[in-house]
Amino acid sequence: MVISSLVISSSPTAFDAVCDSIGKMPKIEIVEKQDSKLAIVLETDSTEEAVTIASEIQSLDGILNVELVSHFFEDEQKQEENQ
Repeated sequence: MVISSLVISSSPTAFDAVCDSIGKMPKIEIVEKQDSKLAIVLETDSTEEAVTIASEIQSLDGILNVELVSHFFEDEQKQEENQ
């Protein structure tokens, strides 16, 4: 499992719609909302999947920035070594 945390900034007028859209996306937990920003945690099967989800978020209307805060992928490395 890969765990990533991101901070997402949106325009103030789009904040509610952004929260709704992101809240409906799978593998995402919204952990904080404040001042047109969201802190989220992604739990994905791979780094590639996390990047895909972050790209989907970036493409939403009203998104100003998607910032990666942390990325933990120890299990992913072990899986690759076992293949």
